[in-house]
Amino acid sequence: MKTILAGALLAFCTLQALGQGGFDPRYKPVGSGSWVQDKDFYLFTLMEQPGARALLQRDTVLQRRLAAAQDLLSSVPASRAKSPQEFVKGFLWTPEDITAVGTALSAINGLGPMVREMRRSGYWIRDSALSDTGLLRDAWEAAARAENRLIDHYTTNKGFRYAGVDSATFAPSSPIAKEMLGETLMMLYRHRDSMTLFYQPALELALDILFINNRDEPGRFEPLDSTNADAYKQARSMAWSHYPYTAILLPGEGPENDWSMSPVGKYRCQLGAEQYRLKQAPFIIVSGGFVHPFQTPYCEAAEMKAYLVNALGIPASAVILEPQARHTTTNIRNANRIMLRHGFPETGRVLCVSTAGQIGYIMAPFFAGRCRLEMGYVPFSGLRQVDPFSVSYLMDPASLEMDATDPLDP
Repeated sequence: MKTILAGALLAFCTLQALGQGGFDPRYKPVGSGSWVQDKDFYLFTLMEQPGARALLQRDTVLQRRLAAAQDLLSSVPASRAKSPQEFVKGFLWTPEDITAVGTALSAINGLGPMVREMRRSGYWIRDSALSDTGLLRDAWEAAARAENRLIDHYTTNKGFRYAGVDSATFAPSSPIAKEMLGETLMMLYRHRDSMTLFYQPALELALDILFINNRDEPGRFEPLDSTNADAYKQARSMAWSHYPYTAILLPGEGPENDWSMSPVGKYRCQLGAEQYRLKQAPFIIVSGGFVHPFQTPYCEAAEMKAYLVNALGIPASAVILEPQARHTTTNIRNANRIMLRHGFPETGRVLCVSTAGQIGYIMAPFFAGRCRLEMGYVPFSGLRQVDPFSVSYLMDPASLEMDATDPLDP
């Protein structure tokens, strides 16, 4: 009887610890050795874990798909020189491929532990109401479509939502683009026999295309648990009730020249520092990646943190780095992710501080519409304007959803 009661208590405590949709705020993602893969295609990282890997390798439908891709790689030396951009189209998932693989995955017994990991991660939180097979199928279909977009966009330089900052580094028709893609295909040819899972040829091609374009932004500054270790440690024992807000969010502003930081970004830091000194929140989250100008060597968030600490005297342990957001929409979403995963009160209000122009933009009705268009949801609720330089909001746990439609900021 005691054993039964102890088990029931443990189950109850576990449920209590889980957030919306079964998300576990204590969840620690597994790693593949590639931060870019783990951010853009975490489903495949989970598939590489021993239990799931063994099941996938035994499935005949999936193995036939792998064999076909390996055969295509075997033809690289004779074919790729003509037009590598045309050759890579053979790795795109057709609608029939996607359906066949989804059906095969749904029929495999024993993938339950992997699906439980998917649920605990929160990366598919918006599909949490689906059955296990439904969740797995939807996750697979989304990953396959994301791979297709990535390969197509970066080998044609078309289809980007924000081509000015996100596009391919070299024009596809240029000799250097053809040379690098051709060499990428030869590298895949060299390693074709070491690929043992059905998705690996297309995945490796997608990741290598990002690599030759110097597009590793999702992995820069990782692991953030180390980068932000001091702040995260403080958050675990923070007396949140002593502050009106859980955090001050400062969205980045990149210069359009070779400066490391724009004057507008500095203004935002000055405004945020004022609010921190007024004890409005115990932490400042600086958010912004390598965005403006195209292929800039400067990270907005890193430059903002340096300015806050070195010029404005804010303690480094109070400044949390979010170095991947590329737009105002994901400034909010990515900051939410950090707070939801590191013990910040889910029901606490966040103070977003910025220059007047951006605050007006966030408050405008079309901003929520842009969030719905680009992310499928609005990452905040209860939006309130505090003054011309700040708004407050409540976090939406949907922010945890990973989205490789933007592979540079998924």
